[in-house]
Amino acid sequence: MIFKEECCKLLKRKIILIDDKNSKSKSIVYLKNSKEQSILKIEIDKCQFKNKDHLSCDWLVIEKDNGNIENFIELKGKDLDHGLDQLIKTIELCSENAKNHPKRSIVVTSRSPKNSPEINAHRRRFRDRFCSELIVQKSEKTFILN
Repeated sequence: MIFKEECCKLLKRKIILIDDKNSKSKSIVYLKNSKEQSILKIEIDKCQFKNKDHLSCDWLVIEKDNGNIENFIELKGKDLDHGLDQLIKTIELCSENAKNHPKRSIVVTSRSPKNSPEINAHRRRFRDRFCSELIVQKSEKTFILN
């Protein structure tokens, strides 16, 4: 997919903030980029896909110097299932290779039973269908890139 230039920022920072100031959830994620590699931060919802004709997650972060690993990020309040649907649709639309390219799917939610049977079933589905690690966490978590 070709991303709109106005939706993309190329960064080489040690800490990258991912947030949604316009959301009720006020979720925040920090991405630790200790090697200061090139990171492409793309605002998907509200920029790449402004219309609401289809579901999309909030952000896509691509590790340019690390094999273009894709990080799909949804900042959610309580509706985990809706957040997972948004991740799935965005992967199908935006991934370099939805089935085989390595990626992470991160949903930040106020409801975070990290190891419930339901979450584990979703993790298997994301791994098998999209070659993706599924991470479900509460807000203000730091994830290590590269």
